[in-house]
Amino acid sequence: MGYRRRRHFRPEDQRSDQLTPDQLPLASWSRRAYALLIDLGIVVVGEGIAVGIIAAAGFHGIGGFVLTLALIALPVFFYCWQAVVRQAAIGKTIGKSIVGLSLVDDVDGLSPTERTCARRLVAHLVDLVSVVGFLRPLWQPEHKTFADSYLATRVVDGDPILPPADEMKTVSLRHPGRWLAAAAVFVLVGMLARFLVTNKKLHWDVVGKNLHASVVLDGLLVTLELTAIAMVIGVGLGIVLAIMRLSPNPIVSGAAWTYIWIFRGTPVLVQLVVWFNLAAVIPRVSLGMPFGHEFFGGSSNTLITSFTAAILGLGLNEAAYMAEIVRAGVLSVDHGQTEAAQALGMNRIRIMRRIVLPQAMRVIVPPTGNETISMLKTTSLVSVISGNDLFRSVQNIYNNTYQIIPNLIVASLWYLAITSLLTAAQYYVERYYARGSSRELPPTPLSRLFRNAARFHAGANRDGSGGAIA
Repeated sequence: MGYRRRRHFRPEDQRSDQLTPDQLPLASWSRRAYALLIDLGIVVVGEGIAVGIIAAAGFHGIGGFVLTLALIALPVFFYCWQAVVRQAAIGKTIGKSIVGLSLVDDVDGLSPTERTCARRLVAHLVDLVSVVGFLRPLWQPEHKTFADSYLATRVVDGDPILPPADEMKTVSLRHPGRWLAAAAVFVLVGMLARFLVTNKKLHWDVVGKNLHASVVLDGLLVTLELTAIAMVIGVGLGIVLAIMRLSPNPIVSGAAWTYIWIFRGTPVLVQLVVWFNLAAVIPRVSLGMPFGHEFFGGSSNTLITSFTAAILGLGLNEAAYMAEIVRAGVLSVDHGQTEAAQALGMNRIRIMRRIVLPQAMRVIVPPTGNETISMLKTTSLVSVISGNDLFRSVQNIYNNTYQIIPNLIVASLWYLAITSLLTAAQYYVERYYARGSSRELPPTPLSRLFRNAARFHAGANRDGSGGAIA
């Protein structure tokens, strides 16, 4: 792509509220030096931050050398960017903006092009090195350095002249902060990758060996069973509690509120320990008629094992949270839907099952998915009551081998893998229940990937066949 040559300034281009190029006041040397000092100060501060990061991280090896060079060069690149791109766009660097100066062309008083600013940056470095060129504005009538004289530019007080209407064009907004943030993230990711690869104390060979160990896989199966059973109990009982909370009967509503208050107000770990030690206060559990005949029963120690205690603790606690989620979803449905169903002669249970809950699912599903993912990780608490879950399995391994961190990495990798699958499933369930809320469903990740690839391919073909615009 070639550079477009700007036509010369003409009298009819002059706006009434602007000065002509010859009338723009020239900037004094002291103000120019102050603006340059601000720009260089930004570079020095950036280099100081970079040196501090390098000293704290202690980079080593080829990767560390590359990261060191990148950190040192980043403030210099920022200075070059603002001296070329920013100055071509608005005629000012950060220092010039603070002082109130602008760089303009001698001919038309507009801000120079990027090509001119790039050439001026190189020539300006020569002025600084020679010192004479930098001090030249002190005795030169137009207050110009050698760079400004060579490229026919000048530094003036105020803003540059706006370009003619036929040359004003829309350009994409630049975001240097995003590039700096991306560079910082890149550095941090590089530091993390270096730590993971070079730290021999992580024992990745042990991680690979224990990742598929039978003990770990058995614990993973128990974790999945606890998650599924606890969520089934939590969702089912939560729906019942939500309906009870919305009941006009004060006794039913108060009983549901009391249940939710107790189970949400006490830690789940405490509830697990209470269920596991229930035999201390209830030695025998039985089922029968109140104050009458007993159908069957048995010792609490026999009936309530660690697995049963885990299901009771996790499921009943989850029901309290699901009750509030379902209640919020039900209340999100317009009351006119219920009134219309009542006018058709439908009873309360049928209205809830056929009218309200299907519409409330759009609000209920997202937090329910989050609760499922949270439940998967909460199952690690059952290790306190000797539950044979995933976390307890890796605990048994590192208690024998004393390799704590590698085995914790094994558990973390399995938790991350299952969480990723649940997240993907949650996305598609949310997409399914969003059918009635929007005209067009959100694209799936796969369709979004294909769409972006098609756009890239179409853009590449257009660039290859259309040619450059001069």
